[in-house]
Amino acid sequence: MPSTQGDDEKLELLEFVSGFLIMIKSSDSLVKEAMLAHLELLTIKAISYSWVSVRAFHKFIAKQVEQRRLDWQDLKSIKDQATNFFRHSDLRNSRSRNEISRQNSVSASGNNQQAIPPTVPDLKIVWHRATKAENDNRNSK
Repeated sequence: MPSTQGDDEKLELLEFVSGFLIMIKSSDSLVKEAMLAHLELLTIKAISYSWVSVRAFHKFIAKQVEQRRLDWQDLKSIKDQATNFFRHSDLRNSRSRNEISRQNSVSASGNNQQAIPPTVPDLKIVWHRATKAENDNRNSK
């Protein structure tokens, strides 16, 4: 059974999923099915919520199972726990990710100035109706 101890807090999503799948290979079919449903729930939550909060949720559930307060096969209770566990503040924020990404690229270049995205000049099309004199001049050529 999974443990709440160790380096789990350092694992990224792909490393976690890989290790989780390897770990459940030796489980009996009922437990394996339940744990795959739990993994599915985690990956669905990871779409909307930060990986740190999803990992904390898994740690919470694993601890409940270790203490025999919950069973892996009780998916309804696990889903109910998920409904109560995640908060609005756990939501992934694309703006924050973009800002962090921009800051990392600036830091990596060794430049402490804020990166300014390139701008494209506004193109203006101006329609000009020729005057009678301009038309006459053009026609005389």
